[in-house]
Amino acid sequence: MNNIISKNHLGHLKIGFLISSLVLLSSCSSLFKETIIKQASCGQTLSASFSENFEFQDFTIELSAGQKISAEVTPVGDYLLTALELYEPAGDRIIFQQETQKLPSFESETLSATGSYKIRVRNFRQYSDDRIDYKEKGRAGDYSLQLSCN
Repeated sequence: MNNIISKNHLGHLKIGFLISSLVLLSSCSSLFKETIIKQASCGQTLSASFSENFEFQDFTIELSAGQKISAEVTPVGDYLLTALELYEPAGDRIIFQQETQKLPSFESETLSATGSYKIRVRNFRQYSDDRIDYKEKGRAGDYSLQLSCN
């Protein structure tokens, strides 16, 4: 038998390898669980839960220029550590907490734009340049998010 692989056969092997690689990659789950954006309103307390590490959850709230918003996360239990972020309608992050905490909270400055703001709750540590600290993992657990506006 001849051990020399023809160019045609080699091409088929490359295509087969490429297809196998794509199938493998598409079956891998993402590091971050896909989040469902929940609608929130001023004065509301929402209940939510993390089911795994490295998860974030987004809440949208309609706010007007001139308002301020404050948010506070209260975990159920002793082990959940979270952090909060606030994004303006244009998508820019205006409040960022790098470290996860037991009871994170924020109060915004006076808002300059009217529109849909996003509040993100996450259970992992993140650097200001969006790198993730994989040593400080989040945990699963329930929490409540309290929102107030003035």
